[in-house]
Amino acid sequence: MKLEFYNIINGKCRTSGNAHRCVDPRTEEELWDCPIASAADLDEAVEVAKEAFKTWSKSTNAERQEVLKKMAEIMKEHSAELEEIIRRETGKSVCLQGSYQGRSTLTCLSGLDG
Repeated sequence: MKLEFYNIINGKCRTSGNAHRCVDPRTEEELWDCPIASAADLDEAVEVAKEAFKTWSKSTNAERQEVLKKMAEIMKEHSAELEEIIRRETGKSVCLQGSYQGRSTLTCLSGLDG
């Protein structure tokens, strides 16, 4: 499984010259690199978030629910991939992992219907 991870700031994927190598704690297999944000990246992300909050804070509950429902749909579409990532990063065997840990998130999000 070859994965690439990015920091996302203002909707744009960013790499970094500094990365953290994730390792499966059970097998000690090197998995993938995750970029480490710089102080400048963090400052920019905070400024972008502050700007986005101006709009988000004016949205209705119904509008917010629709955004979260869309997020849940995307997570469901990618649940097998997410399950594999979590399993490998935590070092759990398929047997011990049981059901996808992200399902608790999906369960919470599915309660948004009313």
